[in-house]
Amino acid sequence: MRLNSRSMHCLAVVSIVAVTAFIMSASRAGGQAAPQADEPAGFGQRFTVMTYNIHAGMGVDFTYDIDRIADLIREQGADIIGLCEVEQKTQKVNYDDQAKRIADKLGFQYAYGPIFARSAGFFCNALISRFPILSHQTHLLPNPNHTQPRAALEAQVDVDGTVVTVFVTHLEVADSGSRVAQAKALAGMASRVPSPRIIMGDFNATPTHALETALMLREHNDTYPLHRVLVDSAWLAAQGRFERDYLKGGYTIGVFDPSARIDYIFASCDIGVASDAGAARVPHSLASDHLPYAVALELPRKQAAHDLSAPAVDAALGALPSPPASQDGRAPLVAVMHSPDVALWYEDMGWYYEDDLDMILETVSGIGLPGLECVLVPADDLEGLVSAASQRPTLLVLSNARRMSGRQMQAVRHFVAAGGRVIATYQTSLKTETEAIAGECGFGLADLFGAQMAGWTGVSPMHDAIAPVGASRGEPGAAADAIWKGVKAPVSLPVPEGMVVKARPGCMVLGQWSHRDGTPSRPLPVNAAMMLNGSVLYIGADLLCWDVLQEEPAKMLVANMVRFMLGIDF
Repeated sequence: MRLNSRSMHCLAVVSIVAVTAFIMSASRAGGQAAPQADEPAGFGQRFTVMTYNIHAGMGVDFTYDIDRIADLIREQGADIIGLCEVEQKTQKVNYDDQAKRIADKLGFQYAYGPIFARSAGFFCNALISRFPILSHQTHLLPNPNHTQPRAALEAQVDVDGTVVTVFVTHLEVADSGSRVAQAKALAGMASRVPSPRIIMGDFNATPTHALETALMLREHNDTYPLHRVLVDSAWLAAQGRFERDYLKGGYTIGVFDPSARIDYIFASCDIGVASDAGAARVPHSLASDHLPYAVALELPRKQAAHDLSAPAVDAALGALPSPPASQDGRAPLVAVMHSPDVALWYEDMGWYYEDDLDMILETVSGIGLPGLECVLVPADDLEGLVSAASQRPTLLVLSNARRMSGRQMQAVRHFVAAGGRVIATYQTSLKTETEAIAGECGFGLADLFGAQMAGWTGVSPMHDAIAPVGASRGEPGAAADAIWKGVKAPVSLPVPEGMVVKARPGCMVLGQWSHRDGTPSRPLPVNAAMMLNGSVLYIGADLLCWDVLQEEPAKMLVANMVRFMLGIDF
């Protein structure tokens, strides 16, 4: 989103002649090998959680069949299952004991969360679990506008020695006021329960800009990576450009033509979300008017530390290389990538691409470094930067470069291996030039960014501002001090949008998402907003856009980043 615009200046695009041959070597000065996709450090026990609104066992094929719901659970390998719209011995289902039927067929345990009584039985939420259910209780939720009663089932589940608190709920469908009040009450009761914890169910709210989900995200992760699945539908076609792009994936409504996502699993930040293909999925079934959502989660090992600012992790980060000093005293070069594909995307979104590039050049030139050269480089000429990187300090700026071809991404890798440094922001390498998903880990350049998991959210207050991480300790502290020197923190964003990034082990986190008063939005390590991976600095916000650079704190932060990445003393 762009809040302001101004007249555009003419920009000279500088082409750098590519070298005729290049042999990539991670051992060269300032070089960096692409890190392998390691498993998340500190996570052990893995289990699968499913949420499913079963519509009282009545499928879209007008067949009542509880057994096929049990069969679906078994096929998906689900261990803990939260069910909504469950009938416990009511006349509607011929007095069938639905949760017990499912649990008995699987050999699992079960617990009901009655919401209201009807015809000798109860309308309920329910929990089915392969693991022992230690205790459970039902919390009635607020109903200020006197709609249908709603409740949340709370249960303590023993997952191989770790007690996990699980909430199962079904929020109001028609009245938004009641639904928000219910979500607020649920978030409050969950926050009073020790981690690890899981919240799941039918929220009757879509993910983007919905207060119901925002309330959950203050202390929990959304376990579904929004941007990884592309689905076209008539419903999406009726939305604006923004919604068409970011509401895709994880659809649980519309069995024959899925078109919306209203069923969720949220996990406390100490629970890992498996990143392998198919770990988060929406299986197809005719057994209900909803589709189920299942995801593989990982519990933390009890001895592990998860705060990336902890002293033990700080010590491990101390070995990270600092940007080398200027080669042969040559003046540094800042190259800003200019891409016609990105320009087309900006035009589609109603943004001002040339304004942003102009402002980047103006900001970098205003740093006042003697001899600094700042140029625009066409995206298809990035190979030429390899030669420049071997001769003088060279910084490549990738500003929100969402659309990048495979060739361009490979050129960036060659550039880094040759000793180049990179500043990348926001959605850089998220998609290819044809809007296809660029990489299994989200970004096509996730290996260079040091990103283990990436997801997008536009929900406030998660991305209101960026604040420094922790106090200075050793080399990581020195890097953070240099980046944040003289900056009035936190740096606020005009629009609360950004990428949720979990850093790979060995990656230095220099900034985290915060509220406007500087308090962190959620715990590390799943709150990284700015991180340094060797000679690549990634910022999860559109920090280099014209709007943001009108503010002095952001401009100073960018100036510090450029100086630091070029190895310039302060």
